[in-house]
Amino acid sequence: MTAPNRIGELAELYRRRAAMAALEVISEAFDVPLSRLTMATRQRANVAFARQIAMYLCHVIAQLSVRDISTEFERERSTVVYALHTIEDRRDSPLFEDQLELLEIALRQRLAVIAADLIKLDEKNASAALPPPIEVKSVPMAV
Repeated sequence: MTAPNRIGELAELYRRRAAMAALEVISEAFDVPLSRLTMATRQRANVAFARQIAMYLCHVIAQLSVRDISTEFERERSTVVYALHTIEDRRDSPLFEDQLELLEIALRQRLAVIAADLIKLDEKNASAALPPPIEVKSVPMAV
């Protein structure tokens, strides 16, 4: 595997894990089953709102693009943009802002673990791809 391929694969793996981490944080915080958050159908308002927060966290904390979020959540880009605007507009409420900050902290902690795991994986794969070291034999020098 060449370096650009490895970087692309690691980036894709990060996107998937970051999106799943955001969904897990939201699932726990809102007591909504993960399966309901990931369903293709719209679901009830509370589930849709929870999913919107997960999308927002992916964008703001995990730094995923709208396109990446739409891919990971299997939603249209316009749906993702709507979710981002909806959550951003609600940040005016001090209570909502405080709750969102706690969710951001929880996601940052999970992303730190994910990043450490990916670094270990990259180091392991990089060292496995290296050729074995060349043995250098010493040659006696004539004086």
